[in-house]
Amino acid sequence: MTRRLRVLVAATALAAGAGVAVAAGVSPRSLVLQPADVPAGLVRTVDRHIGAAELVQEQGSVRPGFVTGWEAQFAASKPAGGIVEITSRVSVYKTSDAARASLLWSYRRALAKPPAGWTVTRLDVAPVGGLARMYALHGHTGGKALTVYAVIWQSAKVKASVFVGGATGSVRLSQAKALAARQQALRISGSAPVASLTLKG
Repeated sequence: MTRRLRVLVAATALAAGAGVAVAAGVSPRSLVLQPADVPAGLVRTVDRHIGAAELVQEQGSVRPGFVTGWEAQFAASKPAGGIVEITSRVSVYKTSDAARASLLWSYRRALAKPPAGWTVTRLDVAPVGGLARMYALHGHTGGKALTVYAVIWQSAKVKASVFVGGATGSVRLSQAKALAARQQALRISGSAPVASLTLKG
């Protein structure tokens, strides 16, 4: 599942953005979900810098104005509230216009070139950031039906995304919404913890 979800993230090119300007010297690593932000039972398995070389390898090009990015991935040996894996990702751009242009490009690509064997459906507007969108990806791996929910948003100079994957009928869209809201509130905006977030049950 870890490799499969990473392939989905790369294939749909939905590394999206944040909601506030990034101060000089702020590491993109601080803008993604951290171990304390995800449900118990999930362990961080990927914690990597995303540079121009990685983007070329994943999507064939680098969008104008790209500066840097980061990806964190968490996986569970047993489903945690239906979640098998979470990917949190950000990309920082030189200007807000560059971030927005990249985000819109990602949206066009997601629907025009879905991952082979998977369907991509746009859902209701996500509750975070500007130009926010949500998608559901449905497919099969190893004979099992899987669903990946993607929440994507942008404002200022950052693009950000949260992907939440698990067995179809077990993983829930509300979990993806809550994790995206947590990334926005705690990691991007730096605001106080959001007590209303519910990740389980």
